[in-house]
Amino acid sequence: MQKYHFAFEINMLSVGRIMNYFLEFHLDVLIEERDWNQTNTSYSGSEIYEWNLDGLTDRQLTIMVHRMLMYATICKSVSNIDKTICKMIIAGFTDQLRRWWDNYMPSDARATVINAKAVNEGVDNLGFALVQNREDAVYTLILTILEHFSGRFTN
Repeated sequence: MQKYHFAFEINMLSVGRIMNYFLEFHLDVLIEERDWNQTNTSYSGSEIYEWNLDGLTDRQLTIMVHRMLMYATICKSVSNIDKTICKMIIAGFTDQLRRWWDNYMPSDARATVINAKAVNEGVDNLGFALVQNREDAVYTLILTILEHFSGRFTN
């Protein structure tokens, strides 16, 4: 009997001193892993790279999309056209991104993204003139990814 009473007293003491050790935090303010902030990436304009967004925060998704745009710029510098670059990016989709492209996006929407053209003339960031009806598949793909996975970015 004495053992039961002693064990009961220990349990009562431990119940009274339980502390919550979990921390509340928001994923967007976490310091991301080294891979996302400090890894230098290099791309070739003739190879296909893997793009996977499974488990990424909004910030990491933005970084991945930025890397897609860097890849597209390198591909453009070795004389690939926008439609080909878009198809190269799509070929590298894996997991959730691949399932989204293959199963969620209707075939006419996929064709619209791949064949997108910018109808307005304009000026780019460096002051060069942009012609009317130029290919715009890569930026259309990027905006579609951002709007679907991260929320609305355009009007």
